[in-house]
Amino acid sequence: MHYVVKEVRRLLDPERTKLRKRVVARLSREEEERLIKHAYQMKGERGLFIKTLFQTGARVSEFVNIKVEDVFFEKQMILIAKAKGGKSRYVPILPELA
Repeated sequence: MHYVVKEVRRLLDPERTKLRKRVVARLSREEEERLIKHAYQMKGERGLFIKTLFQTGARVSEFVNIKVEDVFFEKQMILIAKAKGGKSRYVPILPELA
């Protein structure tokens, strides 16, 4: 069987699927901390917004739709409604962020 598969592949010569290259350049931990620190110096709320984005892993489109009633401090969770694929999910609020 193995031989047959090899021969068929050799005869058909199918193209290999291309591997996608990672297009997202990630910040290092130090760059992330510098960005948050700078945002806090400019305006405190910007720093909180950026820190929340980094620590929750939310997309910007998801983050801008977070409402006050979606934040549950007693359970230390944030509800991200209508996330990717129209699904909702909860993300933890880390003690450092709370």
